[in-house]
Amino acid sequence: MINSFIHFQDSSLECIDIYSYDELTRSPLHSVSFSDIGNTLSGSTNIFVMIPSQLFGFMKYENKEGLKGEILRANVLIEVEDQLISDISSLKFFYNEELNLASWIDSSIFESIAKKFYEMDAEIILLPEHYLFQTKRNAIFLTENSFVISFSDGSGFGGSISSLPEYLDTLESNSFDLNSLEVFKENNNISHPIKDLIPVQKSWKEMHIGFAKHSKLSSFNLFKRKLSLQFLRSKFK
Repeated sequence: MINSFIHFQDSSLECIDIYSYDELTRSPLHSVSFSDIGNTLSGSTNIFVMIPSQLFGFMKYENKEGLKGEILRANVLIEVEDQLISDISSLKFFYNEELNLASWIDSSIFESIAKKFYEMDAEIILLPEHYLFQTKRNAIFLTENSFVISFSDGSGFGGSISSLPEYLDTLESNSFDLNSLEVFKENNNISHPIKDLIPVQKSWKEMHIGFAKHSKLSSFNLFKRKLSLQFLRSKFK
């Protein structure tokens, strides 16, 4: 079984990094154009696509009445609509009942990602990148070029490492306690601008393998396959 994890290098979605694991062995990192993705994932059993968290909006909601399905979604949409400047018809919405979290992303952006995987003969899992953290605490992960932050309410964000100081200033100006952050970094060569906090080294591999074992992956997955004749033919080869 081969698990492949895809990370976009930035929110332009042009280039990706692919990490593949056969049991506990990691293949060499592949960095390719997203348009060439079909040539690099043959043999993968599960493909985890980490969409940059900054492309999403998030809102925590309450569901004291225990609403389900379309009734729940309609109620949440009314709450979300009051917060949005965008035309909601241009957005794709998701609802995670386990986290009581609504999220949304531009429909055209989401479709441009998802359509690359409709005909791939593998299990596809699409999700915001910060879901990798699997924590209900505030945490941030630093790489040489980017950061990903996950908040205790299930929301998250990300961006280039050069934009992190400004982002942290914005958090502080909104009364967020930076001392509540758990800080992780990919390797010891990475400096960080978060004063008074000592980062812990943690690799992508460690997070990938842990997440692949998650027992409730289906509740986080945003992908719904659109069946095509080509895909159905591949299943019967």
